[in-house]
Amino acid sequence: MKKYWDFSVIHNGRKIQSNYTMEPDDDVSDPLRQLIPDDDAFIDEAALLDIFTVRVEELIRDNLDLLLSSLYRLDVEEHKIQKALRSPTVPAAQGIAQLIIDRQKEKIKTRKMWMCEETKRLPVAAS
Repeated sequence: MKKYWDFSVIHNGRKIQSNYTMEPDDDVSDPLRQLIPDDDAFIDEAALLDIFTVRVEELIRDNLDLLLSSLYRLDVEEHKIQKALRSPTVPAAQGIAQLIIDRQKEKIKTRKMWMCEETKRLPVAAS
C-alpha cells in the first residue's frame, strides 16, 4: 500500500512545497528525510520550522503513534516534549518541530566534535 502526502508552506512570500510517496519497501531509517522538499534551494531555519510544524500538526491530528515513535527514534527527550505540549505561549506542533530541529543541530555538533577528535589522533606520516 502506497502512502502519499503533499503539503506546502508560504514563508517570506516564497512557496515551499514537499511531496512524498512512500512505497511499502522504502527505507524510512531517517524520518526527517521525508520532510525536506525535493528542490535544491537553501532552506533557512525559520522555513524549516514552518515545514516541520505543518507536518507535526498533521501527525498530531492523524497519526500520533507515528509522531511519538519518530520523536523516540530522533532521540528527542521526553521531558522536553511534555514541556512543549504544555507551553502556554507556543503552539504544541511548533514547539515539537523546534525540538526536532534543536536535536538535529546537537547531533551535527557532536559529530563534528568527534570528527575533529579523530583527525587529531591520526598518526602523522614521517616525511
